[in-house]
Amino acid sequence: MNDISDWVQKNWFELGSLLVQCTILATVAWYGSKVLRFLRAFFQYQDAVRQRLSVENAAGYDSETAGFWHDVIAWLQAPMGSGGPGPFRRAVRWLQAPMGS
Repeated sequence: MNDISDWVQKNWFELGSLLVQCTILATVAWYGSKVLRFLRAFFQYQDAVRQRLSVENAAGYDSETAGFWHDVIAWLQAPMGSGGPGPFRRAVRWLQAPMGS
């Protein structure tokens, strides 16, 4: 028992460093498991959405979806305009338009 206490007294810094490294490793492993759980749930959700969209497209909702995207694209392009001083100014105007400026 005396040998162990002598070893700890001589190598207390290395022992503390080892404990800190083990704590960091455990924390990284915990966060990694959380990230993997999130990614797994995200990809399962994405697959479910793809399956739902494929079922909707097979059922004849394709024209409704195309109309929706046409409206979205028209909304995004509307504030840009075709004339004006330049693309930067048009982009600033586009960013300000939804804010009510």
